[in-house]
Amino acid sequence: MTAEESLAATAVHAWTLNIARAEKIFLGQTDVALRREVAPGKNRLVYLWGHLIAVHDAMLPLLGIGPRLHPELDETFLTEADRSTTGLPSNDELTQLWREVHGALAGG
Repeated sequence: MTAEESLAATAVHAWTLNIARAEKIFLGQTDVALRREVAPGKNRLVYLWGHLIAVHDAMLPLLGIGPRLHPELDETFLTEADRSTTGLPSNDELTQLWREVHGALAGG
């Protein structure tokens, strides 16, 4: 394995570990738990999760995998601040979006 291949393998492994960590935090949370602030006066967990999904979705064309799956998330989770928009997706909707985006990033 070349140094470049080793670096790429290490990056993919680190990505996979961090996705698994994020899933432990986000998946299985109740809608009530997702609407709590992570600290007083800070963003809610639902906003942070949606932000990650939107950013990861934006990686699809950057990595040459394909077009974005959910550019409609940008306004809610990238352009606007938390609490400046209404109609946030439910826990089930965010779980589905997470799985779609990460399935595409994983090549499946």
